[in-house]
Amino acid sequence: MDVTTVLGPGGLVSRRLSSFEERPEQLRMAKRIEECLRRGRHLLVEAGTGVGKSFAYLVPAILRAGEADEKVVVATHTISLQEQLLGKDLPFLSGILPAEFSVVLAKGRRNYLCRRRLQTAVDEEQAFFDFVEERTELRRIARWAGETEDGSLQDLDPAPSEDVWSRVCAETGACMGRRCRMQDKCHFQQARRRLQNANVVIANHALFFSDLSLRAEGANLLPDYDILVVDEAHEMENSAAEHLGLRVSNAGLRVLLSRLAGRKGKGLLAAVGAGPDTLSALERCRAGVERFFEGVSHWAASGAPRNLRVPKPDAFEDTLSGDLLGLSRGLEEEAEKAENEDLAFEVKAAAEQFSVLAAGVRAFVSQELDGQIYWLEPEEEARRITLRSAPVRVGTRLSDLVFSAVRCVILTSATLTVGKEAPFAFFRDRLGIEDAEEEALGSPFDYQRQAKIWLPARMPDPRDEEAFEAALVREVLRAVSRSEGGTFVLFTSYRMLDRVHGQTREALEDRGRLVLRQGGGMPRSRMLERFREDGGA
Repeated sequence: MDVTTVLGPGGLVSRRLSSFEERPEQLRMAKRIEECLRRGRHLLVEAGTGVGKSFAYLVPAILRAGEADEKVVVATHTISLQEQLLGKDLPFLSGILPAEFSVVLAKGRRNYLCRRRLQTAVDEEQAFFDFVEERTELRRIARWAGETEDGSLQDLDPAPSEDVWSRVCAETGACMGRRCRMQDKCHFQQARRRLQNANVVIANHALFFSDLSLRAEGANLLPDYDILVVDEAHEMENSAAEHLGLRVSNAGLRVLLSRLAGRKGKGLLAAVGAGPDTLSALERCRAGVERFFEGVSHWAASGAPRNLRVPKPDAFEDTLSGDLLGLSRGLEEEAEKAENEDLAFEVKAAAEQFSVLAAGVRAFVSQELDGQIYWLEPEEEARRITLRSAPVRVGTRLSDLVFSAVRCVILTSATLTVGKEAPFAFFRDRLGIEDAEEEALGSPFDYQRQAKIWLPARMPDPRDEEAFEAALVREVLRAVSRSEGGTFVLFTSYRMLDRVHGQTREALEDRGRLVLRQGGGMPRSRMLERFREDGGA
């Protein structure tokens, strides 16, 4: 069987779908992928909207996996595309392809309940949690733990608070591995076994690049694979940079410190009966976080570049890494003294976290990571400021960890090319791709007949938020009134989305339009269902 017998005219798909339309671009893409999979070649393929990219790479990848006993990983950037693959495309293909294949969604560790940590939290709930609401939430999770089959956060409705879940999830660094008395019931290990046995693994970019970072250190999240398909590959460089740099925030440090000891003294240190020296180190660290980030904020407010890039080492004084390292050493000592093995392991994991954070702060201030840029990201409303770094070029790392390590890599998106001469050259250069075949396919849609672009000519400068917002509200109302069907309004920030929604909702509902807002509490899948059902939402 080949891709033509599945996707071509008179093929399996056409016989199952009454609304089948032949897509020459889709079949061309599938044939190129089929050929590259057979020869072990990398392929860059740009395919316009409407080509049907997912079928074009899933069909040849599944056929190859069954024929050659190879494992496929498909990495997507957005959850919505994952949902399409898992809820629609793969079940459809499973129903028409003669060979059976198994598919598993890969999730990060924090998505899974750790039964050992849950039992520790239940045993120590009076010491761990300040508030009755948190203890009530913990008991709800404990009841759910007796019913759930996969122990996945997505199976727990409503979702628990982050503070409570962080105490019971399978967090990196908190796994005892084979020493764990509950290993045979471990949800995360069961999920890993399912990954090992699956023909096709679906992952998001974040998990994929987390796995790459671990592979550089000799560990892994994903199983070894022969075929890698990266959809929405135009986001690949940004996703790689996210995971190959530094990120330390005052808000994140406050959360970790509060887990050790909250406002009422409850927390991990209370559970192990920590001594006065460690408690003093904790308070020094708490004060040190505020002092250090005040200094960072002062630097940002007094002469920092407008983009908040930190142009040189030691722009501000490192008054924090020593405190973090001192706390880490104190936690190590407490772990040695602790009589309860589970609590000792929790304290040791916390010590490692603070040691890593100390190194991160030191590396940021001294800018000791070569080839990286360093900048600040403030969020005034959340009183958060984050130290960030990212590699200027991710290509070298990707060349070593991906393109030299995997037999066949398929990168696809609707937007990969730039210009007409050597259209893939920029993308190749940024990602370190030296040897790959190329294919650029147009869209089957007739945009000249089927689409209109409308650019308002007098929009204010977006930096003038008040004027821009007022103009945007007017334009949204105009656009919706001229649209005969459903309308999506896309924003670059939730803040603007919320404000424009608040100023347009009543007027739109008065016109009989159903108004839906992302982030309003309705699950994404249900929101899209209602949008489709209504027709004019």
